[in-house]
Amino acid sequence: MVVMHSDKTGRRLLGWEDYCIAEYAMIPDLTLAALHRYVEEGCPTGGFLRAVLVHELFWAVATADAQNLAALRKICLLIHNCAPGDCHGSEKAVDEWIALGGCRGWEAQQARVREQQEGANALPAV
Repeated sequence: MVVMHSDKTGRRLLGWEDYCIAEYAMIPDLTLAALHRYVEEGCPTGGFLRAVLVHELFWAVATADAQNLAALRKICLLIHNCAPGDCHGSEKAVDEWIALGGCRGWEAQQARVREQQEGANALPAV
């Protein structure tokens, strides 16, 4: 089950189930699956999707197959509208997202931070 996520600013983000709506229907299923695994788990993508994620238009166009080329605008809109802002935009952002483990890794990191903060705020035993 996919749940909604928050980015670093606490904004609520659309869940990935939203990509099933008609607006994104022309995106190939394999592309959607790869993008979902990347966002949720930080799984590396193939060359075309990586080019899109790092905002390299010429690289994306040069490496796209016919279906992905036809859907390129919708793929970009899906990423812009539904993916956390931290997971795209540059090589560094994409590499860091992969290293983090995607949304699941980010959520685990946030849980550890909350635990540490709660531990630091706890009163010492008397």
